[in-house]
Amino acid sequence: MNRKKRFAIILSLYGLAGIGIGAPSAQAKSPATASLCSRLVAQLRASRATVLHDLFVKHTMLPPWIVNAASQPAQGDPAYRHLPPIWRMMGGRGASFPTIESLPGTALAMISAYAGSGDCLQYQFFERKRGGAVRLLGSPPVESDLCSLAGTSGSLATVMGNPAFIVSGSDNPDTIGTRLNIIPWKATYWGQACHVSIQWLHRYPVRQQYCGPDRAVCAAARKVAPAVERRYRRYSTEQTVYFNEIGRFSMRGFRFQNTPTARGRALVARARHIGMSRVTAAERRGDTHLSPDVFSADVAFFPLHLDGKLYVASATSIISSQSLLRWIVPAAQDYFVKVGRNRNDGSLLVVYRAPRARSRRLVPLAVLSMHSRTSGIKSIEAGDGYAQ
Repeated sequence: MNRKKRFAIILSLYGLAGIGIGAPSAQAKSPATASLCSRLVAQLRASRATVLHDLFVKHTMLPPWIVNAASQPAQGDPAYRHLPPIWRMMGGRGASFPTIESLPGTALAMISAYAGSGDCLQYQFFERKRGGAVRLLGSPPVESDLCSLAGTSGSLATVMGNPAFIVSGSDNPDTIGTRLNIIPWKATYWGQACHVSIQWLHRYPVRQQYCGPDRAVCAAARKVAPAVERRYRRYSTEQTVYFNEIGRFSMRGFRFQNTPTARGRALVARARHIGMSRVTAAERRGDTHLSPDVFSADVAFFPLHLDGKLYVASATSIISSQSLLRWIVPAAQDYFVKVGRNRNDGSLLVVYRAPRARSRRLVPLAVLSMHSRTSGIKSIEAGDGYAQ
């Protein structure tokens, strides 16, 4: 059985031992609950600059409308010794040590830790009682695991003055947004969830790192680079989620423009073979320890049509480009020297001459660094229910 699932089952058994959570019509939708996200959105819309600054510059929640609970190491909290013994086994071997979050002015608190290959949140809610005792509470109706490597997390907070559990994550990669699922605590039960969706405006600056003798290829590559960056960011996210769920990277290739033709697929296979042969040779020499999984996930080859001509291109995260492409492309330092000075997050687009049947090397024609910058807020919307 999956470790995090087993852990959740153990905690649920503790919760069933003499704990009654009254929720008669608790899950019924009420106008007051449904309006919580609507009231929050009204405030956020009136302060868009503050929303952008808090989330992207300060990397905080949205005070004063959302205030995170105070947190401390669990061992320093008197309630710790009254919580299930399973929490005293947490920490080390890939798991974080537990912390306890508390909301001032309420008895509500949460103990939590991250564990597993996906850094998934394990948590238990409780109320503090007189004399240091605790009363365990049922979990809020969260619809999926909360794993930081999959881009989701959970925290205890007050929302417009209301105690709540907030599940934050990303909206559909196509829309490039942030999603907050808010589940209010109603003194004795978890209320109906509502959600806030924030859609961001992005710009995609492109910097030319190298241009070969054909300037037209570089100009055409620059035009499509922003769209390549948007698609590649989505592809990278999907690969990370797939790895966290399955334990390996997906073998589905990166796609851009139309479905690849037979010739396009053959060129991509040839380019990948040339690149992999160089990586394998470097590994045999002991120059690198890259695995095929890392290669296929971090360097995405794809056919690219520019001005009616077919080329092969690759998209790579800038973080990985220095350690990977130097094995794939001869004299890579001549093409990518500027990238080493650019420490911004982003991706690298390389357009290669279409390799012939007996080619043994990839010849770059254009190299561009691609970046994504959040430039503003497109929309802030509220909705009822838990949004996936």
